[in-house]
Amino acid sequence: MNLCVLGVILWSVNAFQFALADDGSFSTENARFRCGIRKRFGVPLIYEGRTAELGQWPWHAALYHGEDYKCGGTLIDQHHVLTSAHCVIGKNKRVLDASFVSVQLGKNHLDEYHGQAQIMNVSRIHVHEQFVTNRNDIALLVLAGAVRYSELVIPICTEGIQRSRGEDLAGRRGWVAGFGETESLAISKELKTASMAIVNITECVHSDPELYGRFASAAVFCASDRNGASGSIKCSLADFLLLAGTSVCRGDSGGGVYILEGDRWELRGITSFSGKNERGSCDVGKYVVFTNVAFFYEWIKRRTGGDGTSEVFPKRISEFKCREYGKFARKRQNGVCYNSRSPHTVAIVDRTQRHIASGSIISEKFVLTKAPSLLDIYISEVDRDDLWVRVGNQPDKKIVREIPHPGYDPETLRHQVLLLELSSALTFTKGMFPACLANPATENLYDTLLLNGYSGKSAVDYNFYESVENWVISNEQCNATVRQTHRKYAISSMELCATDRYEGSTFFWSGIVGGPLQTVNTRSCMFTQIGVTNVLIPHDKGGSQRTVRFTNVYSRVTAYLDWIEQQVWANETVPAELDPEDDSGVAPMDEDYDYED
Repeated sequence: MNLCVLGVILWSVNAFQFALADDGSFSTENARFRCGIRKRFGVPLIYEGRTAELGQWPWHAALYHGEDYKCGGTLIDQHHVLTSAHCVIGKNKRVLDASFVSVQLGKNHLDEYHGQAQIMNVSRIHVHEQFVTNRNDIALLVLAGAVRYSELVIPICTEGIQRSRGEDLAGRRGWVAGFGETESLAISKELKTASMAIVNITECVHSDPELYGRFASAAVFCASDRNGASGSIKCSLADFLLLAGTSVCRGDSGGGVYILEGDRWELRGITSFSGKNERGSCDVGKYVVFTNVAFFYEWIKRRTGGDGTSEVFPKRISEFKCREYGKFARKRQNGVCYNSRSPHTVAIVDRTQRHIASGSIISEKFVLTKAPSLLDIYISEVDRDDLWVRVGNQPDKKIVREIPHPGYDPETLRHQVLLLELSSALTFTKGMFPACLANPATENLYDTLLLNGYSGKSAVDYNFYESVENWVISNEQCNATVRQTHRKYAISSMELCATDRYEGSTFFWSGIVGGPLQTVNTRSCMFTQIGVTNVLIPHDKGGSQRTVRFTNVYSRVTAYLDWIEQQVWANETVPAELDPEDDSGVAPMDEDYDYED
């Protein structure tokens, strides 16, 4: 047999006891989390691979047969884990008894226990009806109780992939994780992770027609960096992430392929099989074949019965309004969102057309921005009774009321959030509608963050600035930088900090103040604002290349959300029942071919 089926060997692992998860639904606690959004600080992702940080992949599951580690898996909701079918097939070619299988969640080391780790019994195993070796290699585990979500245990998203095909993955990179085989033919105790290049299935077949030709179909896709010599070394996440090869091997089976779609991670693949080398182990020079989860979306939906796969309905008025505004979202025929250039980000100007600050549209009549500091008030000489908001191709809107936070203090720089009420309601279109506001469940600080605002070489220039070079840092790290210029100021829990960099000629950076720090969902075309820019502190100026690094301080939207909702939507309530069909998570495609902005 010329195949190395991953995860076939049973590994001996010392059994550790964990508190069994409660059978309750944890509905109140679990509602504080959203699929695909991580909740722990971590290092930026790197392609070469490394030992995974605790909480880096909170949906990764370790699958056990009795007391022995067997395979990986992926948590998709509070009741279900996806894995490979061959991970739950016994030596007699039959599906294992569910009582023999268990799942451990929230771990990055097999032998280490911590309070948030959970061990879940399995009540039922669904193997695809047409599974044979290396075909339809997918299984769904029904957990005996509900999983308790935490910063270490969060499900990954699957709803957004329902309209996807394997072809849309070619050329992208997916992330894998596992406790796979090492050079000593033992599993890795530490969870390893790496990025792998996804290729067109045709390229995969051409690389080895005898191996892959029999299994090529829309039900699978291939990935690997193929950066090791065939037959020279064994492949595994454990040994080769930091060496020449980047692949998966025995013990990694059943684990997922994760793709970042804007602000959320989606499950797109399940590790199935690869080729083997002359030593009988996995060949790092070969592609790895993954089950295409999107192809089996309807099968998954039928087997879960809709139990737990849908996200918790929004309970806050701001989240409900976000759903309403999302109905304006549309994509061009080329798949690009009409609002891709953040038209909700606006410039605030005075009567002389001088640029004062940036802001973001959050409703028909309100803009969210930064309140001025005492220094801003004295040196800017701005007539704050005659300010306007410049909104794309619509007429400027006069500001009729400024609403600062009740704790606002221009001298101490505390609570510098400001709502601007407009003279009349804005007109929303497919190209311009409000940003969503982050809440504790939807706030994503650890993936791609977009900062934008209006700036230029002076206060009369209106260049649009945007940067995705933003990485959230701890408040302790931030204070070390901030106190170099603001000795008496300390970052509070209602603020957050991120590093940024700018390359090019000098610019009027103070004009960006008030602009949004946000995440972008490329499927729904929705922006979610997580911060309001308070101050940009430049440092580490690079010589000839004119590179300036910044530490930016933001008011954290989640900290002020109660107050914002009370001011903006005081007379509105969330309907008792919401139609789940209104929240597919995918912006529809325009029927015409209008490519104008």
